[in-house]
Amino acid sequence: MEIYLLVIKGWNKVYFLYLDESGNTSLDKGTTYYVLLGVAILDKNTKDISEQVKELIRYIELELSNGWRKVDSSHPFSRAIKESSEEYLKVKPLELHYHDLIQGKPPYDVFDKPKRKEIADRMFEILVNNDVTLFASVINKRLHAKKYVLPIGPDLLGLEFIVGRFEHFLERQQDYGIIVLDEKGRKENLKIRNFFQDLREEGTGFKKLDKVIESIFLTPSEYTYSIQLADFAAYAVFSKFEHEKENRFREIEGKFDKIDGNLVGIKVWEPRKPTVL
Repeated sequence: MEIYLLVIKGWNKVYFLYLDESGNTSLDKGTTYYVLLGVAILDKNTKDISEQVKELIRYIELELSNGWRKVDSSHPFSRAIKESSEEYLKVKPLELHYHDLIQGKPPYDVFDKPKRKEIADRMFEILVNNDVTLFASVINKRLHAKKYVLPIGPDLLGLEFIVGRFEHFLERQQDYGIIVLDEKGRKENLKIRNFFQDLREEGTGFKKLDKVIESIFLTPSEYTYSIQLADFAAYAVFSKFEHEKENRFREIEGKFDKIDGNLVGIKVWEPRKPTVL
């Protein structure tokens, strides 16, 4: 409630940090790296940026339907028909996933490679051409698992690193922030909520949280366009570290948080075991 009072009274601006991940969280199998990435967007810009992603999705839907446009269903009578036929329970919105798009997985398998690249290019243009600030945690899972007897999960560690950097950013801006994360399963959601509550009450290992307020918001990414932007940026960072492919990362590198020209928006965690003498 306090955040909404701040906005209404015009005391401060609010940044929304939309988070998504790339790589898996297992410490003993799968990818070497886990990446958690956040796209920070000022409250007044969130609708415009979401509309840009939404417009791209409309373009894709039109291409998938071979130019056929759906009949406008905004009329209440049309909505009543949808409800009675249980269409609202059957339809899942089209969601942009970088990996699925580039690999040509359904529904993108009907597009050739140049068309898929064109769609990806347009998503990265939205990131580059708008006022957003990026934050990322890059966890080398293999080294992390070797260093500790009981290592914390890379998803929680990555969240702690990002929250601390976001807090520093908000202090410099003298504004407040809310964090929005792509939801997972029920148990995972509960784990994340409780971990984030600990961060709010006790702070990270280096920083008390005064500017990051409210609980973390977990929402399906298919209904949250800015999380889909985070998905593309997360995969760009992941590709740099996991596959040593830097072309997409170079496109967005300038959007990461910086202080006096120094990159502070990325935390790379590659711990080494202490040398035993």
